[in-house]
Amino acid sequence: MGSMWTGALGQLESEVLSSGSISAESVLKLRRSIYGDGEIKQDEADFLFHLNQKSGANDPAWDDFYVEALTDYFVWKRGPNGALNDDDAGQLIDCIGGDNLIEHPTELKLLSNILYRAQSVPRSLCAFALKAVRDSVLSDNPKVIGAGRRPGVIDASDVLMIQRIIYGMGSDGGIAIDKDEAELLFDLNNRSAKAANDPSWTTLFVKAITMYILYKGSSPNRIDQDEASWLTAHIEADGQHDSAEKDLLAYLKREAEYIHSDLDPLMAKLGID
Repeated sequence: MGSMWTGALGQLESEVLSSGSISAESVLKLRRSIYGDGEIKQDEADFLFHLNQKSGANDPAWDDFYVEALTDYFVWKRGPNGALNDDDAGQLIDCIGGDNLIEHPTELKLLSNILYRAQSVPRSLCAFALKAVRDSVLSDNPKVIGAGRRPGVIDASDVLMIQRIIYGMGSDGGIAIDKDEAELLFDLNNRSAKAANDPSWTTLFVKAITMYILYKGSSPNRIDQDEASWLTAHIEADGQHDSAEKDLLAYLKREAEYIHSDLDPLMAKLGID
């Protein structure tokens, strides 16, 4: 069966498929071809997805171009407001994770960059992104986590990725962390409690959960009974107490104007005076 691409794209496809990887020279050719008329068309976006799936051990320039070009396509094609609709979200999910699993770290970079740049995205894409980042951190598949990553450990690169997703303009809560994002953070913390996580993880975890508890709920700057119960359940969920959770409770005690007494037993157990 012949290729569906002709002309410059067809020639570039032949070059990549014959070598199995994308060189810096091929990236330059792609940039000239795709940006030549000032816009990225759907067939060109499809072509980039196709090349990424069919190649490996690519030049680092490919990752940068792939993320840049497809972010331009999805975020800016509908005008300066940078809002993705349901069709855009569906196309993106199908192209990078049709089997509900992101199998390449470059695709996760693309997803996080789109959520960071877009003004708004459908809820389906936010949920997909949260699952993708969780799976990436917890996976032991080298293809999924990429070179230099430690399986089951939250590295500095993971922290940056998580920040871009949960604080992105397109994420469901924007700068305010929502419940799904808060629960993802607790899940990651509990599952990596014994790992040598990067110190920046604790900072992100503490500040993000504090934002959810003190600023997202119905009692600003106060921890009510429901919030005290939620915190207790999530901290006790794995049957152990780690330094990130202790730092969280200590920070909440300093920042909250009021803390419901239901949280007192857990505070005492973790030595928070």
